[in-house]
Amino acid sequence: MKESTDNDFNFYNKLIEIMEENDWNQIQLSERADIPQSTIATWFRRKNRPSFKTIKKICDALGMTLDEFFNTKKSEEESAEEREGRLYLRVRRHLPDAEKEFLHDMLLFVDSWLQDNGLE
Repeated sequence: MKESTDNDFNFYNKLIEIMEENDWNQIQLSERADIPQSTIATWFRRKNRPSFKTIKKICDALGMTLDEFFNTKKSEEESAEEREGRLYLRVRRHLPDAEKEFLHDMLLFVDSWLQDNGLE
């Protein structure tokens, strides 16, 4: 871990924003990213900052890429679509195979219905 600097301001804000979007607290982030909660707490006290490898673990837990995490110049519409995509990936990752297939089939059905009704 490295000492915190003023350049970390965006990291903390981005992490807080993403945690709020996913309705996660520090404990949930810890469990899903397999990072000790005490480590996460030190980030919020600005005692240190995560390594690149640790940020990658956070992104994996959130179903997002490093590029998505660090890119702050997106429109609200893109951000909403990306949040929905991350939600889908996060939910899907925790489903048994049969439920994954059902979810996929359901989305295909809805997509087909939207196209048939000129809504997509």
